Amino acid sequence: MPSTPDVKQILLDPPVVNYVAGTLVDMLQDRGYPKQAANRLSQDILRFATSYGLIENYERRTHDYLEDAGFFATRSHPIFHRERTILGYVEPYLSGRILDVGCGSGIIDFILAKQGHDVSMTDVFKHPSIKRPHPEFRPITIEGKIDHPDNTFDTAMALTVLHHSDDPMLTVQEMQRVMTAGGTGLFLESEYGISTENAVMPRRDLQLARFLALSPDQQRGGNAFFDHFYNRVLDYTEHTSEKINVPCNFFTPADLNHLLERNRLVPVHTIHLDFDRDTAPMYHVLHVARKA
Repeated sequence: MPSTPDVKQILLDPPVVNYVAGTLVDMLQDRGYPKQAANRLSQDILRFATSYGLIENYERRTHDYLEDAGFFATRSHPIFHRERTILGYVEPYLSGRILDVGCGSGIIDFILAKQGHDVSMTDVFKHPSIKRPHPEFRPITIEGKIDHPDNTFDTAMALTVLHHSDDPMLTVQEMQRVMTAGGTGLFLESEYGISTENAVMPRRDLQLARFLALSPDQQRGGNAFFDHFYNRVLDYTEHTSEKINVPCNFFTPADLNHLLERNRLVPVHTIHLDFDRDTAPMYHVLHVARKA
């Protein structure tokens, strides 16, 4: 059974509740709901999130409620735009043979292949949208191993993936193993422990300011709520095998760099990116590392 956070426990902390409520309202208004309707929907979502028996019931009930409220009809699903944005962050660091670890739907890899890149994909299961003419796909083994030989890829990337892994250490070890000497590792993560000193903060960005006002533990709780909300509520499925794992193994920027160093990956750049505002409002950091 895929892992999930204890959403009710997260929402016992009043500052986190206020952050989640305000961010839900912003998200709903961005999708065209008037402020009064957005406030009502936000309060109902919080009520569902604090009163469930089984987490599955909260996921299904909230998804159905949003569907009835026209949430999924307000505009097209933002995932393609989101993947294009993520690709823009990592493109300057791509070279040679590329492996996408935790590829999901493969949108990024399909774009890269059309651009002429030699790209392969791997994940714990094959997304239904991965069909020809997508690049090669190999599933990660039940032991968590990448099904490729040592020293195969010049670039290995895990884009918002490590916090979905039950064993981030093993994931990084496997990526390092299949990278060539001097190869590049790209790790884009939703992180916490972000302060005003290191955040990328456009002027009058109230949503990000709300996040930065939280303590590190509260930021982690907010990340856990919205990671679950995006992957298990908005993208709800009744099929257990297709549920995204959400153990919420989030890092601070320093902690992730330390994990890379322990696996003989030398951090080269730690790049603070923008705050994802659409449906998974979390602060992103890109770590660029070289295999020693």
